Amino acid sequence: AKIPLIVIDPKWSLTAAVADVVIPTTMVGIETDGTAYRMDGVPLHTKKLVDPPDGVLSDREVLERLINKVMELKGWS
Repeated sequence: AKIPLIVIDPKWSLTAAVADVVIPTTMVGIETDGTAYRMDGVPLHTKKLVDPPDGVLSDREVLERLINKVMELKGWS
């Protein structure tokens, strides 16, 4: 059986090209606040520079909505 591939990513990629569902998100440090990590593990807190396109959510917002919907469908809420 084929397992559907869902991609949540701010940019187009080869993985997105073969995905069944692609959910675009904002870019951390450009379109939303967030945290990036240096190669040595030190966190760098970033601030939003520009507003994201209309209707594009952050990774966190997308995942929160997915979790809430799954909980609702499973009767866990």
